[in-house]
Amino acid sequence: MTDYMASNFNAFGLLLLVMATAIILWKFGRKPKKIFIILLAIIGFILFTFALGPRLFTSGTNGQPIFQIMIPATCLFLILIFINNVAIKLLIFVLFFLASLTLGQHYRDLVKTEIYTGNSNLTEDMLKLRKTFIVYDLLNEARINDNKYPPGWLRELLPEVKAKALKNIIGYLNNRQMHKIEIVHLWHSWFTGLYGKTEGEVIDVWFPGGTLKDSAEKIEFRHI
Repeated sequence: MTDYMASNFNAFGLLLLVMATAIILWKFGRKPKKIFIILLAIIGFILFTFALGPRLFTSGTNGQPIFQIMIPATCLFLILIFINNVAIKLLIFVLFFLASLTLGQHYRDLVKTEIYTGNSNLTEDMLKLRKTFIVYDLLNEARINDNKYPPGWLRELLPEVKAKALKNIIGYLNNRQMHKIEIVHLWHSWFTGLYGKTEGEVIDVWFPGGTLKDSAEKIEFRHI
């Protein structure tokens, strides 16, 4: 069984920020004296999120550390509104910024591993991506191959393409097994955006029969 304990650091870090905010508001909170305090809090919220976003957001299918930015930013927003002491505000801003940066980087490090993702739809996204690559190569092969094939597993129907210029599909044909990614919902996934992932059932590519040109886009993944 896979150990997902590393993600608990992220969850407890976010919970600690929320608890600290509640304690600070309970001990030092006051009604805002002037309306411009709310405007300053809004500006602080925007500066906080825009300063962290470019540092933590990345391209890819593994998700983004949205909660690691928005939860600290929301806590900070409340503190900026209800705490009148400027020194406390500045201190909290710096501390929460560093905490958010740390938790966001921790999120990014986790989703780069083999057992975590930030994308609850990763299974569907990866299957679509795999299919796109295979269809692309089949259509390229169809330019010089108009053979008609019966329905069956693609790797068994096209052994001859190993020696041809099918860049993406060669890896698939040489790979003995293809596993469907299974997403594991952790106790904190709803507020951290972190999910476990593991190898699921073995799947393969089913070719519906016909020429590559006519049937390439009709291929599907099936459980073996």
